Amino acid sequence: MTIRDSLVLDHFYINASNEDFDALLKMKDFIQNGFRHSVVKTDNDQWEGIYLRSRAGSYFEILRNRRPNSLGLAFQTFDPMSLDASEIMSELPLDWNVFSRSFPDGQNWFDSISTMEDPASLGNYFSPWIMKYYIRKAKPQAVIAPRSIDRFPSIEMTLGRAHLEHVRSLSEWFPGVREFNADFIHFQYPDRDGWSFDVRIHLVDGDQRFEFKTAVIEMYEAFPDFKPLKLGSFVLSRSERSLVLAR
Repeated sequence: MTIRDSLVLDHFYINASNEDFDALLKMKDFIQNGFRHSVVKTDNDQWEGIYLRSRAGSYFEILRNRRPNSLGLAFQTFDPMSLDASEIMSELPLDWNVFSRSFPDGQNWFDSISTMEDPASLGNYFSPWIMKYYIRKAKPQAVIAPRSIDRFPSIEMTLGRAHLEHVRSLSEWFPGVREFNADFIHFQYPDRDGWSFDVRIHLVDGDQRFEFKTAVIEMYEAFPDFKPLKLGSFVLSRSERSLVLAR
């Protein structure tokens, strides 16, 4: 198996305004033990996020007022304990860059490997990268911990056609499906549990950056009496065993 073939979803993220972020905190009443709210600190940065984590360990991150009109997609190798993600740099002859994150105490957290010129820039509106975790974060038990979220089947965004080539150029190393045409961009790649994660980007005229539309959150149990919940400019609704976050 090549490193590219072994890549699976680690996490994906969108941005929320301060007002929307405060409203989204109400989701914890329904998502229960798949939900975490925290301020993340590194040796030289910090950010606040809502983290929805699946039973398999992948997660959906909603950032507080950090990267407006953005989409982030992070991958890692299926078995980070035996497959070195950094080997993709020798496997595929692209212009790779590596950015390192450390804990406040200086210990290594992860390296991000990508073809972006500056992976840490807050100006990046499309940020795909591969994560190479260091041993402090690579805890096998985190993958099998019971949680209320089964998986994340899909996310939908809109994007101006002016950005089509930028997205194409940064995604040439992606595993799975890569489709581009005049109306949409479609990515489909594996989640850590063997399911697939679909990213559907609907193209519109102009140079609009990413706008979030929907994300599906498949739950372990259904909510038969659930009623749509207004969360700022977002709405959390139910579809069979799934919750749908929409804007």
